[in-house]
Amino acid sequence: MQKRAHAVRAVARHLKPIALALLAAGWAAPAAAIDYVWRGGTGAWETAANWQPGLGTPGTGDSATVSTGEASLASNRTLAGFTLIAGAVSGTGALTVAGPATWRGGELTGAGTHRFEGSTTLTGSAGKSLTGGRELQLAGPTTWGGNTAAGANYLFFYGGTLNNTGAFTDANAFNT
Repeated sequence: MQKRAHAVRAVARHLKPIALALLAAGWAAPAAAIDYVWRGGTGAWETAANWQPGLGTPGTGDSATVSTGEASLASNRTLAGFTLIAGAVSGTGALTVAGPATWRGGELTGAGTHRFEGSTTLTGSAGKSLTGGRELQLAGPTTWGGNTAAGANYLFFYGGTLNNTGAFTDANAFNT
C-alpha cells in the first residue's frame, strides 16, 4: 500500500506543473477581435469616443466600419478587416488592412495611404472617390462588381492614386 501511495504522490507532483501551465495558458489567451463602428460626425480616428462599442480604437486584430461622417486618420494603423459604406476616411496616416476589405461607397482622401492586403471587394451602386493625394494599394485579389445600372459603382479619381499589385477582376454587369 505504501508503494501505491508513493506512486500517486509522484504522479501528482509531475502533473501539478502541467496543470498550472495549462491554467496559465487559458488566462493568457489573446483578446477577442472587436468589430468597431464609426459613430458619425467629423473627428479623429484615434479618439475612442468616436467608436462603438466605446472600448478604445480599432487595433491590429479588429475590424472597423465607417458608414457616415469623416474619420480623420493622423497615425499609422493596422486592422484585420475594414468596410467603408459611406462617409470618408481622411488624413495623413496610413491604414493597412491585413484581412478582407469592402468598399461600398464614400471617399478616401488626404495625403495618407490605404493598403488592402487581403481580398478586397468594390461593390454596390454608390460611387467611390479617391482624392486629395490618397493612395490606395491593392495587394490581394480585388473584385469590382455589383453595379445595378449603367454609370453606377464608379471609381472617381481626383488627385488620388490606385496601385494594384494583386489580381483585379471587373465583374460589373453594366458600364461604369
